[in-house]
Amino acid sequence: MEKSPTSPGRPTGTLVAALLLACACTGGGGLAPDADAPDADACVRPLELSWGRREGAGFTPFRDGDPGKITLGFQGFRFIDGVARLGGTQAKAASFRLQVTVDGHRPSTQDVGRIDLVAGPDGALYAEPLQLFFNDTPLPELLGRNAAVVLRASTPAAGGSGACSAQQSMKLALERGGCQAADGGTECPDAGP
Repeated sequence: MEKSPTSPGRPTGTLVAALLLACACTGGGGLAPDADAPDADACVRPLELSWGRREGAGFTPFRDGDPGKITLGFQGFRFIDGVARLGGTQAKAASFRLQVTVDGHRPSTQDVGRIDLVAGPDGALYAEPLQLFFNDTPLPELLGRNAAVVLRASTPAAGGSGACSAQQSMKLALERGGCQAADGGTECPDAGP
């Protein structure tokens, strides 16, 4: 593993902070359901949320010590490729929002919107892919920096009043994560500035 010249003995691509899950189930107030909202959910227990990567049939959440690898997509997009894992719900879809603050840059918010949930072999539900994009920031301004990431997910509660929601916060150490070739291709695009 490559060592950082500024912090000997520490891996460059580690997740720097701990994982925090804050879950809530809110109710009421006569809110009308959104026509595009995910399917109703009983919200009998707190919504469980984690963001990570699928590896075969398994799921590995992003944790302290893991890299925050930025992939260069075949169309030039820069992103961390991830998947959300939800528990405590029977919803068929969820809405997601990502907020990221890269050291030295202003915070940005990505409203991912509604993603259909698919049951995994472990009984949890998955939203895949759930990618965090860095398209407005040149790659050299990302690599080697920390990024504070907050992921929020929500599903409507039964009857359309209120919502089940969860939040996950983490701090990633960004590093180069390779590239994604176009379908059938073997070459990756130039990363650009």
